[in-house]
Formats: sequence, C-alpha cells, structure tokens
Amino acid sequence: MADSPTTPDATTTPQFDPVLVAAGRGSTVAVWQVETDPRVLLGDFSGAWLVTSDGVTGFAAGAEWIPERGDHDAVLRLLLARPVFVVGEPDLPADLGVPLVDAEATVGNLHRDLERTREAIRAGGTGARQPAWETLELTPLSGRAPEGLDEDATAAVVEAMAWARGIRGLVRAWNQNEKLRVRRLGGDARPLPLVDRDGATVH
Repeated sequence: MADSPTTPDATTTPQFDPVLVAAGRGSTVAVWQVETDPRVLLGDFSGAWLVTSDGVTGFAAGAEWIPERGDHDAVLRLLLARPVFVVGEPDLPADLGVPLVDAEATVGNLHRDLERTREAIRAGGTGARQPAWETLELTPLSGRAPEGLDEDATAAVVEAMAWARGIRGLVRAWNQNEKLRVRRLGGDARPLPLVDRDGATVH
C-alpha cells in the first residue's frame, strides 16, 4: 500500500511538475506531456512527440535541446524526465531513472486520501455537510485518429492521447478537490500524488 500524501511543510513551495504518457509497441513510442499545475492557463498538454527507430518528430523536435534526435533511446531518456504512465509495450531504455506510475494504485491511493479528508472535516466540526467532491477516476478517452501516419504510429498516438485525456480529467478533479480541502482545512494545495510500480508515492 502506498504511503499517504502529506501536507507540504509551510517552508516548502509545492512543485506541480508535468507527468508523461509513453504508449506504443516496440520502437514506435508516442509521448504526451500533461500539466498538473492548476495555475497553467494555456492548455493542459504541453508537449507531444513520436519516437521511432529513425528518431523523433513533434513539439520542437528540431530544437537544440534534443541534440541526439536520431538516437531512439537517447531521445526517450531526454523526453521521459518525469514520472511516466507506460501504456502498451513500448521499447523504453532500461536506465530511465524515473518512476513508472501504477495507474490503479494511484487512483486507489487518491480515494483513501479523499476519505481521510472527509473524516478530518467531520472530526473538525467545520460543517456537517461535505463539499461537492469531484470523482477521482482515470478513464482513457478516445478521440479522432491522426492522419498521415503508419499503422503502428497511429495506434501509439491514439493510445497516448486517450490516456493523456484521462489523466487530464484526473488532474482537474484532484485540483478542484484540493481547492475545497484548503477552503475547509487550510494549508496549501498539494500536487497530484502518484504511486509507482514499487508502491512508493511520488510527485
């Protein structure tokens, strides 16, 4: 069971880092970046790339910060610098060094966290009526398939986008619940806590 999320220390500024989705089969990997910061106003998806054995295409794929764009594993090591939801069976470097997220365990941990918040409100006598909590679920949402890609690339992009949309919904629900929690109990809003495949809580 994952450790329960804790309220950040008063001297610590919460970090709302993006999370990533890596989806695909074999060497064809679609990567989507999802923002978690409730203050982000310009959109929830802040990067999208398609990595194949030939290199990388997508957001700023020709930028200087991707120096080894023809090296499949080097590109993935660079792009996957935050916790990753891995979907399907993409070929990822063994030495990524970042948490691989367990989606089911993450949602279960969020449900337990919400129940603790409900109990704290009941115990604190801050009002008999609970706020209108958002439902915390992660459901991939399908959408229109991209055009102009081969079969493997299309499947990878469709899967990555579906999961990115689902994660976006979960992030929005969590952030809304955090506003309600802070209003009732005080403290700072917390970043979405993720649970990795080893059962540890990460942010």
